[in-house]
Amino acid sequence: MIGLFESPRAKGRRADTARQNALFPWLNSPQSETACGPRAIASSPTSRGAARQIAPHASTLRERLLQAFREAGVRGLTDEEGMRAAQIPPNNYRPRRLHLEEGGLIEATGLMRATASGDRARVYVLAGGNP
Repeated sequence: MIGLFESPRAKGRRADTARQNALFPWLNSPQSETACGPRAIASSPTSRGAARQIAPHASTLRERLLQAFREAGVRGLTDEEGMRAAQIPPNNYRPRRLHLEEGGLIEATGLMRATASGDRARVYVLAGGNP
């Protein structure tokens, strides 16, 4: 309820939701992660459990990752660099990066950069026009 007696916590949640909707407008689509929860393999109880466990944190992790891409600027980030910059573990990082990419907020540059192991990895940047 919006009103005179609304708690600061409720106001904060409403502001967080508004910010998330502004940052990730595609999340309201039927195919979105939040519309049906994080993606899971339907036949896997472990996958479904993991999806339920990460659901409350997915939007915060996406925001942290998007901020890391903003800070990286035109240099962009490989997945390894993005995990380190956003301080997100690999199993949580890749799904969040994929959602930013599918939502048009980041894009692969076509460039490759060496990882710590010497392998080559794609470089991603904010998609044109995204602040």
